[in-house]
Amino acid sequence: MHEAEFGQIVQEAIDPASGVSRAKVDVVVVLLDHSVLPQTSPGCLEREQAEVAAAIRQIEVTLRGFNENAGAPVLISTIPKPALQPAGSLEQTIPGTSWRCLEEINRTIRQITTESPNYLFDLAALAELIGLSRWTDPGQWFTARLPFDQIFIPIVTEHLARVLGAIRGKTKKVLALDLDNTLWSGVIGDDGLEGVRVGQGDPVGEAHLDLQRLALRYKQQGVILAVVSKNDEDVARNAFLELDGMALGLDDFAVFVANWTDKVSNLRFIAETLNVGTDSIVFVDDNPAERELVRQQMPEVSVPELPENPAFYAQVLSAAGYFEAVSFTAEDSQRTEMYQANQARQDALSESGDLDGFLSSLGMKMSFETVDSQNVNRVTQLINKTNQFNLTTRRHSVSDVLEMVEDHNCFPYQVKLLDRFGDNGTISVIICREDDPGIWEIDTWLMSCRVLKRQVEDAALNTLVALAEARGVSSLRGRFSPTGRNGMVSEFFPTMGFSPLPDAQGPEEDSAWTLEIARYQQKKHFITILQQPS
Repeated sequence: MHEAEFGQIVQEAIDPASGVSRAKVDVVVVLLDHSVLPQTSPGCLEREQAEVAAAIRQIEVTLRGFNENAGAPVLISTIPKPALQPAGSLEQTIPGTSWRCLEEINRTIRQITTESPNYLFDLAALAELIGLSRWTDPGQWFTARLPFDQIFIPIVTEHLARVLGAIRGKTKKVLALDLDNTLWSGVIGDDGLEGVRVGQGDPVGEAHLDLQRLALRYKQQGVILAVVSKNDEDVARNAFLELDGMALGLDDFAVFVANWTDKVSNLRFIAETLNVGTDSIVFVDDNPAERELVRQQMPEVSVPELPENPAFYAQVLSAAGYFEAVSFTAEDSQRTEMYQANQARQDALSESGDLDGFLSSLGMKMSFETVDSQNVNRVTQLINKTNQFNLTTRRHSVSDVLEMVEDHNCFPYQVKLLDRFGDNGTISVIICREDDPGIWEIDTWLMSCRVLKRQVEDAALNTLVALAEARGVSSLRGRFSPTGRNGMVSEFFPTMGFSPLPDAQGPEEDSAWTLEIARYQQKKHFITILQQPS
């Protein structure tokens, strides 16, 4: 941790020898307050535009300075509005007022953090959630320039930690939902369709519908939905087909588990089916006994404590911040469909019984592309979320990856895959460095578990070797760093034809490997290469 001196944000940013620049931090956190604005001039549109432009320029200089001098991304906040509203309801309609100026500055901050290697901390939204009249303590402000009442420090740091965790890929991936008295009111097996309450016109039914709508919103941002219910499967599925007013349909769930097995076993089955860790799951159930069972036997699963009143279910789940997001890509909105297509592939494999015949029938097509500024968000997301098929589990920020894109000695690649069942999107990232002439060091090689045992790594290595050879590279070198979660790739290098490097420097538990390109034998696979760098 490094804390700058009071009021020295811009100086710390633009000085290459500043304390922040020397500290080699992972992230620079910049919390702004309304003091960035000078005295406002109500009624003067020109003055408003000039003051807003000046504040935005200062913010942009700060971001650029930290990016260049500290070599780190910035987590920058929006600016909470002051509680004072001299003109009442007209405050935001009068040019030059602080509310109008801050509205425009915050809009710009939100925009520039979606287009740069930096991240957004929406402090203004948090302040409004708490209440602007409570947010600022005038006594603390005038005494020590404290921008918010210090009783809110635990809340601010909690929300700050969520964003930092999301940057490192620590957000949850799966929302596993109970059905009876959770997604609707009533027990479908006992009460029948006519005895279940959900949807418009009924206060209890609308409360459960509110939770459904929140779950659907999570699904649209890339969270995987699953059903985990003690129920007859046909009866449970029929509810989604026959009940009026439901926000969720069967197609919104990647996994649907309704049986009489205990929910601990079913949650493990869901994790295995989706190929994710059980620590990626959030389990929502109205039954306190079920919640306690999961907490005791699966402490890594997140289990929100639901209140008795279902009107607060959605609020409690949202407030917990399990699914904090720092980026949003087109692939996020299609993730459920990708998992459903993957299940169809597994079903086809089971029916085939012949692996080669099955792989050939998929009609797989691969694009092996250089990472650029257009796809850096998805690549960074994959780098920070992939744990199992990941040789080093090195984490990189957006700014790290953008530096690699600009570095002539670095070669970052992304791999995309599609087949007859659909588009898998970006499923692998390979980053190589040429620090020594003629040798490519594999900094990162990871792959989504959705495409395991599909020969993707064979086709990718063939392509990587060809690219390296075209650049005069004589060997590839890689390192396996065990983490406790990536044991599935412990034999990756020897299986792919690499030889050990016993004298290589590195942590004792690591192993180092080399592949002589001149001796490499191309691997057979059933994948057509659509695109690769020249």
